[in-house]
Amino acid sequence: MALERLATPLTGILVGTLVFVAGHLLLGRPILPGPTRDWTAPKQAVLELDPQRLYAQNCAACHQADGRGVQGVFPPLAGSEWVVRDPETPIRIVILGLSGPIEVAGSTYNGVMPGLSNLTDAQVARVVSYIRTSFGNSATEVDEATVAAVRQSLQGRSTPWNGGAELETVRSGGT
Repeated sequence: MALERLATPLTGILVGTLVFVAGHLLLGRPILPGPTRDWTAPKQAVLELDPQRLYAQNCAACHQADGRGVQGVFPPLAGSEWVVRDPETPIRIVILGLSGPIEVAGSTYNGVMPGLSNLTDAQVARVVSYIRTSFGNSATEVDEATVAAVRQSLQGRSTPWNGGAELETVRSGGT
């Protein structure tokens, strides 16, 4: 009988402790106080480079979670030759954006994609790699050095690409 009276408070204490520990671990907070415990910075750095999260935050609203876009409005990334043909083109588009007509998978799109020049080279590399290797695409991943080189080649330009014709000119070695 005495054991039954203790079971309820002990269960409550146990559940409360587990919730406290799990909550602190999930939020990246230290369980015990101490000046040397700072888990926030490393956890934030990992989140900032998570390719799925970067895609969800920056691309999915238009291109959709499955990369299929919206017919007639936002082009698909799934199966897009603009994504898989060479690694530099999607990097250029992500950094500067795109405005004007572009043909993707047999359909012409004429919208505006804002540039994401605020993303770091590491973030661009991760999200472009994600796009090039997801949605049925099987292209190579992109590294930070490639992104840095492309970004350097774009110095002095702040306007979006003027559609697929201009991107094709750059692909062919034009400026």
